[in-house]
This record gives sequence, structure tokens and C-alpha cells, in this order.
Amino acid sequence: MMLVFNKRLARYNIYMSLLLLVTIYLLLVAAAALHVPDSRLSAGELMRRADRGNLPAQREYARMMARPELLSLQRVIVLMLIALFASWSAWTLGWWLGGMVTLVAILSYAWLARRRLARQLVAKWYRASEPILIQTVTTHRRLMRLIATADPGRDRVLASRADLADLLGRSQAADISPTLRRRLLHMLEFDEQLVRDVMTPLAQVRTVAADEILGPLVLDELHRTGHAQFPVYQGSPDRIVGVLHIQDLLSLRSHATARASDVMMHEVEVVASDDTLEHALHQSLASRQHLLLVGDNEQTHGIITLGDILASMLGEDNSAAG
Repeated sequence: MMLVFNKRLARYNIYMSLLLLVTIYLLLVAAAALHVPDSRLSAGELMRRADRGNLPAQREYARMMARPELLSLQRVIVLMLIALFASWSAWTLGWWLGGMVTLVAILSYAWLARRRLARQLVAKWYRASEPILIQTVTTHRRLMRLIATADPGRDRVLASRADLADLLGRSQAADISPTLRRRLLHMLEFDEQLVRDVMTPLAQVRTVAADEILGPLVLDELHRTGHAQFPVYQGSPDRIVGVLHIQDLLSLRSHATARASDVMMHEVEVVASDDTLEHALHQSLASRQHLLLVGDNEQTHGIITLGDILASMLGEDNSAAG
């Protein structure tokens, strides 16, 4: 009777050992199938969105900060399960048979971990457990650094213009001079700048009346301004009807009888004050006009030149340019 009991107990122990071996193998597959999602956005962009109260961005940022520790923990767990499987297999099945089973397990667990079913089941569990896992590795970050095996890679992706601007601002590259860095930063903000931020108000512009005679005194005054183009008005100063180019005056035979309306260019380009500088640049290049009026067809509020636009793009002072 005692012999039968001992046989049954031994058989039970073998079954339990095999069941435990299978359990360890399944845990190994699950650990290898775990995928910690990575963000397409950079840490800086996620932080900016999180600061604005974006809850998904806050969760994604927390995951990004903990991702290296989570990946390191995953790799350590996989190695521990492999070691546990090998030792338990050898103890249960013997060295020779246990070694063969361990070899088969090592060769097969990664393949099973890549199957869709395994990934889906583990992903479902991970989504439910992620807050606890992140809190755990964050709380024990010093301990996690001892087993760190993953590259953080948190700033490798530039997901927005703000990321690039931040990278340029922090760059210590010797071949990027402060002037070049400033210009690049201004170029990144160029399409957000508006015409009204750069334009010269009409009250500060030297204008010429359409019926004004371009005599020597007037020509001398225009030359001394240092500007190359002058708006020409008809009646009211804010009713611009043309543009006078200084180089056209050099070909005049009789300055005493020439009027501005006879020499001016009648085609003028108009942009709105709330247009972007990028739009004004395209309009200037398309029309080949270096001076654009700011306002509408009825009233002019100011002017903006191609030099103003380019200076703003490069972060240069164009106050003395014409």
C-alpha cells in the first residue's frame, strides 16, 4: 500500500514539475512578446503638449521617460526565465534530456513571441498594467540603473519645429557660429511672422506726388534718402498710384519738365497687413517687385520691401536699408 502511494506521489511530483516547466516557458514567451510602445514625438514636444493639459501626451511622456528602464527590466526577466527554465529542466528531466529541451525552448520562444496572438494577449495585459509598471521603475530608478541595458534614445526624433529650434539653441557644434545659429532660428519662425510686424508705416515713408516736377532739388533730396524706390500718390498721400524707381530718373533728358507720373511704374503689388512674410516674399518674387504696398485697393497703410523681408528672415537689422 505504501509502495503504491509512493509511486503515485512520485508521478504527481513529475506532473507538477512538468507543469511548472511549461509555465516558465509560457512566461518566457510572454516576456519576449512584450513591446513597450515608442512615441513618434520627441520628449520636448510631448512635454510641451503635456504642459497644455493634454492627458494622452502626459501618459506618453511618462512612458517615454520610463521606457529604457522597462526595456532593461524586460531583458533581465527574459534572461532570468531562460536560466530558471534550464536549471529546472535539468533537475526534472536530467542533464541530457533537460539540455535538449532547453535548447529547443531557446530556439523556439522568440519565434512564438513574434506571433500575433502572443503579442495581442501580452499587449492587452501591458495596457492594463502599464501605470503600475511605470510607477515601479520610476520609484526604483537607482536600482534600475544597475541593470540598464537599453539606449534611452529620447532625443533622436525631431517631431516639430520647436524641437529643431531647441536643438539649435542647445547645439555646441564648433562649426555653427552664433550668427548662423541666430539666422537659422529666425528662418524657422519666418512663416509665422506677419507683414505688419515688419512694414514701414506710410507716415515714415518719403512719398512723391504724381504731379510733382522732378527738378534738381527734388532729385537731390531723393538721392540723399538712400532709398531706391518711392511710392507715388495721387491726391491723398494714402492713395498710392505707382512707384518711382531712382534708376529710371538717370535716363531723363530734361528734369525740369518731367513729372513723377511720367516716370513712375504704374503696376504696384498690394499685400494685407495680416499676411505672412512668406506670402509677401512669394508675391514679391512672382511679380519681380521689390516694393510692396501694405493695405487695400482704397487705402495704403505702409510699405514693405524685399530687403525688409530677407532681413527679417535672417534676423538682421534692416532699418538703414532702402
